[in-house]
Amino acid sequence: MKINVVIKLLISLSLILTMRVTSTVQAEDIKVSEHPNLSTISFESRTQQITIFSTNVDSFETSLNYNSDGFSGTLNKQGNPTVVSGELKPAQTITAPTHSCGSSIPGKYVANGNWVPTGPEISCPWEKTAKVQDVTITLTRTYETSSKICPSPNKSKANYACTMSWVYYYDGSITLPASDTRNYAQVYSGTVTKPVEKIAKYTYTYNSSGQLTDILFKSGKKISYEYDKNGNLKKTTVVNP
Repeated sequence: MKINVVIKLLISLSLILTMRVTSTVQAEDIKVSEHPNLSTISFESRTQQITIFSTNVDSFETSLNYNSDGFSGTLNKQGNPTVVSGELKPAQTITAPTHSCGSSIPGKYVANGNWVPTGPEISCPWEKTAKVQDVTITLTRTYETSSKICPSPNKSKANYACTMSWVYYYDGSITLPASDTRNYAQVYSGTVTKPVEKIAKYTYTYNSSGQLTDILFKSGKKISYEYDKNGNLKKTTVVNP
């Protein structure tokens, strides 16, 4: 009877020692590893609109590549170009009003009745200029009319003075070519994105067999892995903060 008691005590001590040793080994072999530089990439997006200006209505592309402040993407043409300044002027002919210029020559009839000049001619130029609608137009002589004549010979007028005078008339016009001073604006719009790197800190915990048991995220999220006695993954638990 005493022998049986002793054997039972020895067996109990053996089990206690075995359990203590096993527990101690597992506690010592747990490994914790931090990974502060692990990161994930996400994308920030926004609607981008720009306006392009040009004097050529046919110069606008269907789409544009946008790349600014880290954002990139494709912007598409929105509607048609609009005129923001300037105008289209068709070809135009401007005609100046008729201008005139009087000319004269002083003279007299001599004894035989012939008329002779007694002084220089007050003459008119071959061309004149006129300003119409802020445009300078060159006018040329087109015709003339006599306002006073001194027929010769005329013996009845001998020794009498007679000044001949007449009027010149000038006309002119100019054709202005068509002009286009229009400036156009075209709107482009689209969604652009920018990659954003998010640094996350992970803490990994391993068991004595080197198997991952827990992942603890900086946000407080925790993923736990449970294995069977053969080391096979049995259960995964996710706990969100």
